Amino acid sequence: ETSFVAVGGDLPWPHPAGVVDLAEDVDEPIYPDDDDVTYPPWALCPISKRVMIDPVMLCTRAANSYERYHLHMSLRRRPCSDPLTNVTYHVPLTCVPNRVHRTLIQDWITKNTNQSST
Repeated sequence: ETSFVAVGGDLPWPHPAGVVDLAEDVDEPIYPDDDDVTYPPWALCPISKRVMIDPVMLCTRAANSYERYHLHMSLRRRPCSDPLTNVTYHVPLTCVPNRVHRTLIQDWITKNTNQSST
């Protein structure tokens, strides 16, 4: 099933039914003990600058990915603004799980560190 979210003046953005509910509480992620690991930039949340444990994609034309907790907190404060681009839309924004990004990050961790991802 597909639903749509209108973003600004753009065409509606189609996304799967797994939309993140901003009314639900989200726990802060438990980060690995990784002070000696240099993650690739694509694996880092643009808000926290930490590796993403539970990446989600913001439903905008830019489709940026963020750590779920940090995006959740940002959208609670500014529900109509993309925290990376600061673009403000006319409707509250939503996000969906970014499973591909999560798999890429987990694979990178497995191949490049002595840690296994959660």
